[in-house]
Amino acid sequence: MSRVSVCVRARAPMLTLAMVANVVAHVPVYTGCRSGCCKPTHKHEISQVFYFRGTGGLELHIESPTDPFDIMGNEVIDVDAVFKQSYDTTTFALFIGCGGCLPNVDPIVESPVNITSYQNGVLEPFTQTSYRSVFKKQDRKYNTSHLVGCDHGHFTIRVIDFANRTDNSELVWGSVIGLRESFTVTELLSFPIFIVKNHGVSWNGAGWTIYAMFPLSIGLWWTLRSALRALTSASTPSPFDVSMQTRPRAWVYELAIAAFLWSGLEIIVHLLIAQSTAEFGREFFITLFVVVGLGSMVPLVLTVYSFMSMYSNKSILSRPCFIPIEMALSTIYLFLFGSGFFLGPCCVFIASVLRVREAVTPTVPIPLMQRKTQTSEVMPSLML
Repeated sequence: MSRVSVCVRARAPMLTLAMVANVVAHVPVYTGCRSGCCKPTHKHEISQVFYFRGTGGLELHIESPTDPFDIMGNEVIDVDAVFKQSYDTTTFALFIGCGGCLPNVDPIVESPVNITSYQNGVLEPFTQTSYRSVFKKQDRKYNTSHLVGCDHGHFTIRVIDFANRTDNSELVWGSVIGLRESFTVTELLSFPIFIVKNHGVSWNGAGWTIYAMFPLSIGLWWTLRSALRALTSASTPSPFDVSMQTRPRAWVYELAIAAFLWSGLEIIVHLLIAQSTAEFGREFFITLFVVVGLGSMVPLVLTVYSFMSMYSNKSILSRPCFIPIEMALSTIYLFLFGSGFFLGPCCVFIASVLRVREAVTPTVPIPLMQRKTQTSEVMPSLML
């Protein structure tokens, strides 16, 4: 989430994309926990968050007065606790400071944080969630000099959930440490996983949409294809056309197109869900134009043109020289904020491989109008 997340060192070859994402986004983390007690795997300067439902927290082992913090030098670290909604503050207690977070093992040794109010909801554009902190921005700090004399060997950000809310709602929150942001290649590749998890059980609680959007995206593509036929007069063939049955690449393109629509629809739905509980700002337009536009719509349009170029020798996309470009594009799509949920980029790559085979054993394309006539005579009932 924008303030809630995990990031680690950025490396080539995706450094440019990492720098773009670093402007407003971090990478969530979901592993490294035992019994709701999580141990950050990166240095405390790196922004990290762990997601919880109810009691839980993160802890860092104190090796010495200078490791991991310079306690004697009064090192100030970045901390935060963020919540899905404004829960009744009498139904839980937040602790920051000395102590561990393992339930029934680590005792509570700090006084609870006095929570007076929640901050306004913030939209996270890259995973389409909203959250609210219990601290003002300038108060999201902790002076490690308070750990002098801590004999429990850990620093913790911990919540004890009393589970006594009148509406019986779950306490959904994130424990945050660090502020510096950077990305590894693996983390950039993992955006589809982050999106699906945050849309579902980890935060939004609406994981069913990922399943509902896929058949909807297929239906939408069929509708758009029919509209393209009407606009171009020459028409793009149906996957049931006889000529299509000898072109596996067309089927792969169509699956890629549906996948890019799938990711775009899923992100838009959760953008609206998250925005309903967050302040309206630039984050909305970042999601709309960068995540949906650049991440899903640009690959969608290029794939549609590649699909249509199969039946036109006049298109530059139909030429063999476009094959390595298409392979490169499929790789780039994997790093575009969840573009096509892995399925779209993989299908585009498979299509480019199939193009190599077609280039080696070329076939003479049947003119669109002639093919339409032939197909109508053979399978008139299957035409769209």
